[in-house]
Amino acid sequence: MILRKPFAILIKNFKRIHIVLAVLACYMVYETSVLSSFFTSYIKMPTTLLDPTETDKLIPFLAFLIPVILILGCLIILVLMRFKKKPITFYIVSILVCMISVLAYVYSLSTLSGLEINLTDVRTLKLNQDITRTALILQFFMALIMIVRATGFDIKKFDFNKDLEQLDIEEADNEEFEFNVEFEEGKYKRNLNRFRRYAKYIIKENKVALTILGVLLLTGIGVFVYLNITVFHKVYKIGDSISTNDFGFTFEKVYQTPYDYEQKQVENKTYIIVNFEVQSYSSIKRKLESARVYLEIKGHKFYHNKDLNDKFFDLGTGYADQKLNTEKQKYSFIYEIPNTLLKYDKYLYYTDGLENYKIKVSPTEIGEAKIEKEYRIGDTANLANSILGKSSITFTSLEIAERFKETYEYCISSSTCLQANEYVIPTFAGNETKVLMKLVGSVSLSKDSNIDVDSLSKMSKRYGTLQYQVGNNNKTITDFVFVKPKQATSGNTIYIEVSNEILNASSIWFDLTIRDKTYRYILK
Repeated sequence: MILRKPFAILIKNFKRIHIVLAVLACYMVYETSVLSSFFTSYIKMPTTLLDPTETDKLIPFLAFLIPVILILGCLIILVLMRFKKKPITFYIVSILVCMISVLAYVYSLSTLSGLEINLTDVRTLKLNQDITRTALILQFFMALIMIVRATGFDIKKFDFNKDLEQLDIEEADNEEFEFNVEFEEGKYKRNLNRFRRYAKYIIKENKVALTILGVLLLTGIGVFVYLNITVFHKVYKIGDSISTNDFGFTFEKVYQTPYDYEQKQVENKTYIIVNFEVQSYSSIKRKLESARVYLEIKGHKFYHNKDLNDKFFDLGTGYADQKLNTEKQKYSFIYEIPNTLLKYDKYLYYTDGLENYKIKVSPTEIGEAKIEKEYRIGDTANLANSILGKSSITFTSLEIAERFKETYEYCISSSTCLQANEYVIPTFAGNETKVLMKLVGSVSLSKDSNIDVDSLSKMSKRYGTLQYQVGNNNKTITDFVFVKPKQATSGNTIYIEVSNEILNASSIWFDLTIRDKTYRYILK
């Protein structure tokens, strides 16, 4: 094979090559200037999280590809200049500038990825600003010299063409040289035909063995693929039971909401609450390391924040290092994530050190509370479309008085009991005159619910709000003071201490706000 030395071609296309390099260098200057401007403007208002799509715009794939192409181009020209014994300093410096630029992009990309989930210290932002500015200055001078060599215009000499002419295209730069690759076509065909004959003989003589081997091979491949999909790399779904070395899990429900139980919203943040059932396989009580269960979104890992347990107690009992035993117990993990990551796939992981268990998460969104339906005394409110599932509540009667007389049995012996009376009265705490509101009703709680609100008092305390109107003023009570009889059994009856002004109320209603659903009872 006859090849030709490339030096003459490179010398003839010297300007064209530098035009391409100059365009690429100018692109680098543009990308770095955009990145530097971003950090300059972000430092002034470092209070918002960054959308992941902005990261891709600020540092696209080309930002890493262009420097690599520039390095290759500079290496080719460097070899040419070295061969012609011409100065190579500029090309060495250009390669170093490209390497520095790539490092600057990598560091900036790390900072931008952090800004997607958390605010970053101003000092870190300023460091990124300084790094990108330094890279920008170096790139600017590199691009300027590339443009000079591409146009043939030298700022100092005003005659760069002489430098190009001094490269001297010699006859040796374009001479041909022999590159031998021996190839005998006839010998190749003979060997191929011999191989075909031997293959046919082998297949005919070992047809049964080869068939069995083929079946075993296909079966092995099928088993391997099946195990990888369903066992070794299985992706579980919510509701599946997971058995690890230490614990048994069932991740039952997942909620996504920007509101805490008081309907307060945190700016730029959303909470993901995972309800799960867990039991330990050890007879010795031990804690579950919550860091082993993390939520991963677009490469970002989030861990349970037990400080948020009190803000989401209405969605389940937050795990706070309680010791577990062989009995099944229900808890919840709470993860705080930035709104910019909500549109990406979410996966929950549990790692026991030897194996990772992956669970696909599709949260149920819980928005702002809205009135679902209004009820009257005696009606049963069906709570099936709330987070409590197949549950219901009924208020059967309402009375308001200064005190209530309750009857109970007082036993003086195992065989003798007498009827006794007890008066249930307000606590008289504070300067305001109080009365009691007596509510009788019942609660039917779904067996699948992991929220302990199986009585009228628990349901009212967790979800209830009492409102009444006196004249043109609306009054609201959220922090209930329950009064319990000392002797009499209250059963399905609750006594709520309220101001005596409720006696003059024109209307009274009781709201059960179960996250985004409000069930309103018109009591008067």
